[in-house]
Amino acid sequence: MDDLTFLNAALLLVFLSGLAGVAGFLAGFLGIGGGIVLVPGLYFVFTSLGYEGDYLMHLAVGTSLATIIVTGFSSARAHWKRKNVYHALVPKMGGGIFIGVIGGAMIASHINGVTLQLVFAVVLILLAGLMQVRVDRLPHPDFSLSPWGLGLVGSVVGLVSTLVGIGGATLNVPFMTLHKMSIHRAVGTASVLGLFIA
Repeated sequence: MDDLTFLNAALLLVFLSGLAGVAGFLAGFLGIGGGIVLVPGLYFVFTSLGYEGDYLMHLAVGTSLATIIVTGFSSARAHWKRKNVYHALVPKMGGGIFIGVIGGAMIASHINGVTLQLVFAVVLILLAGLMQVRVDRLPHPDFSLSPWGLGLVGSVVGLVSTLVGIGGATLNVPFMTLHKMSIHRAVGTASVLGLFIA
């Protein structure tokens, strides 16, 4: 992107503003995280403007994760004020998420863009399948997992989320609702855990 002309910069601004609007609308309307829309959208924007290179997928994933810092903080703050955060779960899963994030960043730095695209596509297909599961029909255990078990779950969430540029709510919310947590508290707690990923 060394050759960023004024015209390309203007087009980039227009495309990114439109993409942000679409991602925000879909996130609010469907309850999905923005990363699922932002990563492929950013990749498309970069390639359609003529940028090339093996780093574009990494750039799209990294940019998506960077947006979580702002959006995640705002969301987490709002849920915290409404008392929709299960505080006891945050440190138990947060440490594991942090370890998973480090692992995901190390893996991403050692794979090429095509492999990262493949990882994104496979994870997206798996997440689509997860969304088809009727959580309310599954047996609902309580949070009987040990802190080590919750840390392991967190590390998987952190690893996957870092590789595909999402905030982790797509994985955390079904996990928490499966364990008898209300959807409001699950979303609120996931928003706080997303800050560990960001």
